[in-house]
Amino acid sequence: ADILQVMGNVTGAEEALKEAVKLFSVDGQILSADECKLRLADMLAKSGAHTRAAVAYDALADVALANSLGLGGGRSAYDLWLRSGLCRLASGNVDAVQDAISRYSEADLGFGGSSEAERLLGLRDAVVACDADAFSKEVRTHWDMGSDPVTLSLLALIRQIVNREGQAGQRLAEEMAREADEELL
Repeated sequence: ADILQVMGNVTGAEEALKEAVKLFSVDGQILSADECKLRLADMLAKSGAHTRAAVAYDALADVALANSLGLGGGRSAYDLWLRSGLCRLASGNVDAVQDAISRYSEADLGFGGSSEAERLLGLRDAVVACDADAFSKEVRTHWDMGSDPVTLSLLALIRQIVNREGQAGQRLAEEMAREADEELL
């Protein structure tokens, strides 16, 4: 899978990782299978398949949530949900971020007050407002710039969304204003 990915054959690498997951699962090597699933989700995120990556991270978070030790490799459900939310923001789907945060908070009541939720909401708000300064402040305040390459690439893509006059952000802001107006009536 690594060689295929380096050669730019993302589809081949994806198939190789899926096959590895099957083989590890058949052999009862669940931790190794989960590690391959995580590598696959990371690869999808880096290759621009953000929606598919978000779904993969959510599935891994379910596994981590069911296991008190999290996922193999030290990933907690919160870490995986954060990565999933970043994928949704990178795809420009700010509506899905709010829906996901609500789902995550229902799955684990502590998530809503967590630093991961705070970071996602801060970035979402910056995207909605198309506010590059707010985005930069959020990243400087809450993110380690020595983060892994997947997180950094997702943050860079989200920054591009903030920089261009994002229709997704404007649409959500208008929708939120309409909802606020309806509540007042």
